[in-house]
Amino acid sequence: MKKRVIAVFFIFLFFILINFVQASFGVSPGKYVVDFSPGLNQNFTFKFKFDRGAEVDVFASGELKDYVILNTNELIEGGIVEVEINLPQHIETPGINNIYIEAKQRPSSQGGITLAGHVIARIEVKVPYPGKYAEIKLIAPNANAGELVNFTVLIDNLGTDTILAQTALKIFDYQNITKDDINAGVDVINPKSSVARIVSVSTEKYKPGTYKAIALVDFGGIEPIKDEKQFRLGELLVNITNHSREFVRNKINKMDIEVESLWNDPVYNLYAQVSLINYDISFVTPSISLYPWSKNTLTGFFDTTDIKENKFKANITLVYNEKSSSKIVNLSFDKTVNYTLYIVIGIILLILILLIVIVFL
Repeated sequence: MKKRVIAVFFIFLFFILINFVQASFGVSPGKYVVDFSPGLNQNFTFKFKFDRGAEVDVFASGELKDYVILNTNELIEGGIVEVEINLPQHIETPGINNIYIEAKQRPSSQGGITLAGHVIARIEVKVPYPGKYAEIKLIAPNANAGELVNFTVLIDNLGTDTILAQTALKIFDYQNITKDDINAGVDVINPKSSVARIVSVSTEKYKPGTYKAIALVDFGGIEPIKDEKQFRLGELLVNITNHSREFVRNKINKMDIEVESLWNDPVYNLYAQVSLINYDISFVTPSISLYPWSKNTLTGFFDTTDIKENKFKANITLVYNEKSSSKIVNLSFDKTVNYTLYIVIGIILLILILLIVIVFL
């Protein structure tokens, strides 16, 4: 009886999970972006998708929902929703004002457990700030030391006035020492417009490592605006970051070697040659490739039958791109306590004690 109840429970759970897996809903596109203008009238189209037979309520929400007209307030299994916005002459709040178009599935009239969909699309209305206002974004790509690095400063005029944007770029090393201070030029940017200022920096005198870039843009505001990003300059080097340390005696053991690339290009055909010092034991791992700045694991196998010491050493040599680097590591045998042996010894001692007690009593 108990087994039958358990079987019924798992069958019930299976059908619930099947319903969850089959649940499918979404919207395309997920977002529109529009610049505000007084009295703006514009139409948008969203395509909603729901499960077969799903009954869906459609409605608008957000700061500007009162300026929205929908062609329908309900859908069956999804469909097209046409949205018309008629914005006022003035919006008090500058910045991003969102209109949300929500499609919410009604609970099933048949009862049972279902996964109800709730999908939200968005119309982003960008309202300009009064006067001068701008935002920036710095893009700082990784590169290899010695290469030319092209930084991008994106300047977006979100105000009502035309601005004169003076861009500067500063670069600092890990000790916060200034490596470069570049005057990148001036841009005239109209309202609702943006500029991508490219700043090229030679890194011939830079060492490999991590650096910080700070972009500053003075457009006549209270103070310059800034954005900062870290970037890395690579060298053709693969580091061993971790490895297996403990092994089991008298069997074939697996050894994992974790590696990390410090190069901004792919590293191909990377493999490890491992030799146990003072033993005629060695192995070579299969080769792998590393993406720029990525990590991966090399794996090889060796037999510990001939190793007598508890501790021993291995020389790991990484071979890649006609280059090699070596590291000597400490290894040892697993010190896991053999509880079975201790239990057997304990039982033997207990029997001896009982025999002694019986004999002398």
